[in-house]
This record gives sequence, structure tokens and C-alpha cells, in this order.
Amino acid sequence: MALFPETIAIVRGLKQRDPLFQSLFILAADVLSRALNKLNGNNQFIGFSMGQEINKDKSFFLTQNFIDKRTNRRIKRWTGFNQAKFPFTYLGCPIYTGRKKVCHFSDLATKVLNKAGAWQGKLLSFGGRAIIIKHVLQSQTLYSLAAMVPPKTIIRQIEMYLSNYFWGLKEGKKRYHWSSWDNMSFPWEEGDLGFKKLQDICYSFVAKRWWTKFINAKYYPRSNPPSKVINSNDSSTWRNLLETREKIETNIHRKINKGNRLFWWDKWTLFGPIKQQANLSYKPGNNKTMEYFQNQIWNRDLLQQIVHPRVIQEVSQVHIGKQNINDQAIWTLNAQGTFTCSSVYHLLRKKRDHTPWLAKIWDKDLSFKISFNTWRILKNRLSLGYQKRRPGIMSLRQVNLLKGSGEQLDHHWDYNQAQIPS
Repeated sequence: MALFPETIAIVRGLKQRDPLFQSLFILAADVLSRALNKLNGNNQFIGFSMGQEINKDKSFFLTQNFIDKRTNRRIKRWTGFNQAKFPFTYLGCPIYTGRKKVCHFSDLATKVLNKAGAWQGKLLSFGGRAIIIKHVLQSQTLYSLAAMVPPKTIIRQIEMYLSNYFWGLKEGKKRYHWSSWDNMSFPWEEGDLGFKKLQDICYSFVAKRWWTKFINAKYYPRSNPPSKVINSNDSSTWRNLLETREKIETNIHRKINKGNRLFWWDKWTLFGPIKQQANLSYKPGNNKTMEYFQNQIWNRDLLQQIVHPRVIQEVSQVHIGKQNINDQAIWTLNAQGTFTCSSVYHLLRKKRDHTPWLAKIWDKDLSFKISFNTWRILKNRLSLGYQKRRPGIMSLRQVNLLKGSGEQLDHHWDYNQAQIPS
């Protein structure tokens, strides 16, 4: 009788999430691991490669302008790569040297123009075009805006393309824009269409870079960011960071645990950095907070030698956490204490007074057409009469012309008599 049958009859298979599935996976992984380790010790085993090679047609090398031609030819001969020059585009972002120029970012505006042009011929209402702008055209630029800050000329050019697409074309020409892009770039609660300004989105991503940890290691490993000043030779990236520093640092609170934050410069009290409260006549050093407490208790004797008694009272109210945990940065605009681009966007953008009744015209139960026409009426952006006029103004001559033509005026709104529902 054979010990093992020639064929094995399969009774049933294993279903997903079967309790036996995890056990069999562990056994199979263990057998494979043991086999590979045993194979590694076999001297007769010869490894193999997958055969992947660098595509020389898609690769190139870059050198500085002062590198002589002989060296460039030698690099080309050794590597087989072609030589390229700045600027070039990598993953949709321009890579360049020197100052930031409009020509480096022209492709970004061109992509938005081509995308808007592809949708321009579609028979879409204002509501459909608003959705395309919010979820397609503006989203198309988010990746590039997260990595760089284009010149303001490019930002205005893209917003002009978006505005032209929203108001549409008539016989190949731009329609009259009854409201500018800036006036439409406010939330519904503040009386506008809810579009977002690209410049505010840019600075939101800049603030996110200020929040990230790698900035500390790159730009100020041995100093403190709030005390940095703008120099003439600073890069545009660093200048953008410093421009948003004041508003961002105001909303960052440090929780003391281990004590590795800066005692004088960081905001770890309820009243701001100690440097601002102490009114010192000299520039303090980069002392750590751990130097001023022992066993998680503030050293009041040491504090009395350097700060005013009023400041000591404020410092003593700060709770010191666990010693084995690094100090934590808390974003005060979020209940969870974590940084979000949405919260910093509303912090940096220009605001209007919050009007509750304006939010009612954008109720989700109403169609966009009704809400949009109501918005145009309330903003005096509805075309009345046969002649072009300034928004919100209808002359007596136009009224007489309408009456003389026999046209019914019931569908026209009287701006002076319009009542806003409470």
C-alpha cells in the first residue's frame, strides 16, 4: 500500500477570511523563507537579474555653465546620456536656476486653457460650469501649487481663463463678465459663489511647508525660525515661508514634555513667546526649556534671575508632560490639534462679514440656477433692458422704451422694493 496517494481529492476550498487561511499563510511564508536561506548558503547557486536597464533615450545629465565642453563630452561618452539645459519640466513642475520667471510657468496656464477649451463647446449651464471649475480645472493645478508658488502674473492668467470659461462665449467672443473673479471667490455664507483664489491656495501650501518637520532640518538646524529675517540673497521659497510666518506662528502652540523647544522664542505659554513678554534689551540665546525645570517642576529660583515675577507666574501655570515624549506642536485652529490646509486657507484668505440669510439662497434643496439668478439679482448683476449699462443701474429712458414696446415688466425685479426674507 502506497504511503501517499497519487492524487489528492480536494474536498473544499478556503474562503476569504477563513480562520485557517492565516495559519496556512504563516506556514507557507516560513517554508519559503527557510528555502531561500538554505539556497543562499549553496555555493553552486548563481543569482540572476531581472534585466531592467536605464532608458538612455529618456535620460539626460545637467551641468553648470562654467563646466567646459571637454568635461561635458566625457560625461556623455561615459554615461551615454544626452546633455540638457535648464529649465526643464519634471512631474509637471518647472526645474530652473536663477530667478523665477513667467516663461518657466507658462505651461501651467496653457494646460488650464486647453482643458477649459475642451469643455467650452459643451452645452452646460452655469451650475455645470461651476462644478467643472471647482472639481476639474482648479484641482488640475493643486499638485503644482503644492510644490511651488508661480508668479502672480501666471495666477491672474489662470483665473482669467477660469472666469472666461464660467461666463462663456458668444459667437467666439467673450461674454460680458457681470462679476469679477475676485468678487466671486468668497464662500456662500459671505455672499458669493464659493470659488477659491489660487493665491490663497498657494500660501496655504506654503504654510504647510512651514509646519512640516523637514523644514527645521533644512533651513534652521541650529537656530529658531521666528527670529529669522529676510535677506537679499534668500531663495523665493524661503521668502514665501517668511511671508506667512507671522500668521502661522500665532496659531501654533507648543506643549512642553521633554523640554526640547526653545525657551525664549517658541510659543508655549498662553500669552506668546517669553521674548515678547520679557521686553529684553538684548537678543537671548537658543536655550531649551529643559534647562529651567527639574523632575518636571519649574525651577523658580533660576527663573527669578532672568525674567520678571509676572512672567514667572505665567510660566508656572504651564503644565509639563511626560519626560520621555518630545515637545509637540499643536495647531490651535483645529480641535484635534493637527494642521489642515483647509483651516489655514480660511485663516489667510480675505474675509467678508458672515451673512446668515445669504446662505439660504444656496440651500442644497434649491437648484443652482435658482440660487445663481437670486445671487445675481441681490448683487445687481442681472441684465435688464436692451442696452449695456452699469450693473444695477436702469435709466428712465430704458424703462420708457420697455413700456413703449409693450413688453411685460412683471418678470423684472425692482431693486428698491425687493425684500430679503429673514
